[in-house]
Amino acid sequence: MARIANEFSNFARIPLPLKEKQDLVGIIKNTIVVYEEGDDYSIELKTEESNISILLDKAQIIQVLNNLIKNAIQSFYDKKSGKIIICCTEEKSGVIVSVIDNGAGIGEADREKIFIPHFTTKSTGSGIGLSLVKQIIENHGGEIWFNSKEGEGSEFIFKLPKN
Repeated sequence: MARIANEFSNFARIPLPLKEKQDLVGIIKNTIVVYEEGDDYSIELKTEESNISILLDKAQIIQVLNNLIKNAIQSFYDKKSGKIIICCTEEKSGVIVSVIDNGAGIGEADREKIFIPHFTTKSTGSGIGLSLVKQIIENHGGEIWFNSKEGEGSEFIFKLPKN
């Protein structure tokens, strides 16, 4: 109970981003290295860019990526081999990052609650993760959304503006 209260407290006072010019492609590459050793899943980055330099809070974006990747991995509970693809695309107005998995997907009844604090479909966890991700992306002036098909997988997409 104390852990949940502590997580809620941390969520309630997430600091505004301290933005510095960073290479988003490099941040994604460095983040996925931690997850490349999975025996029952693969993870891959698809991008045509070798470097995308934008203003962002590196630690907060790493937190976003970690949360989305961990959720994808957890969605493979009933699969023999999961696949995560991270796409990063630069556009005129910003950068789009999508984290795609072939996991369990999100049921129709849960879709509108997915970003609500403390909502979870898992037996463990506090349900803070995706609401925290949403808050971080919005604090960066961006937006986040998802597509999902139950039994086939999900795609979480976020867009960060070019500053």
